[in-house]
Amino acid sequence: KRLELDPRQSALGLMDFQVTGDRQRLIRVGGLMIINDSYNASPESVQAAINLLGEVGGPRRRVVAMASMNELGEYAWALHQEIGERLALGDVDELYLCGPFAEAVEQGARQVKPGAMHIHRFKDRDSLIIALLTALNEQDILLVKGSRSYQMEKVVEAVVSDRTEG
Repeated sequence: KRLELDPRQSALGLMDFQVTGDRQRLIRVGGLMIINDSYNASPESVQAAINLLGEVGGPRRRVVAMASMNELGEYAWALHQEIGERLALGDVDELYLCGPFAEAVEQGARQVKPGAMHIHRFKDRDSLIIALLTALNEQDILLVKGSRSYQMEKVVEAVVSDRTEG
């Protein structure tokens, strides 16, 4: 009431709220669910995306396509290892990585759960896309995340295009 707004009108407006850009946007393509969080990546935003994956994933196989996080300075390797640990604790089943810190993410994940998840590292995003397209199942949930410079939205575009052709 402080802003002189009708609470009922405000509630109706919130029901129509949609996320803008490529931040935690849920996309369904057939039985596949995609969390498009490709706009940018920081340790905090990756953790938030992992949390969302856990909340909406249900019994689905959890697949993550992730590029490195940029602009982390001397802490980059350690922060990427920590993200790997968090991904492992988030019960991710398949991990597709690219970027200069992909090895650090893999190391972190393997420290927490050696051999528990399938981890794939690629020299670039396009190689990741090729492998991912053949690996996704109809009932999977896919989280796409990475720093802006990796243009991870192209992963989402490729998956949607591959699943809607025909």
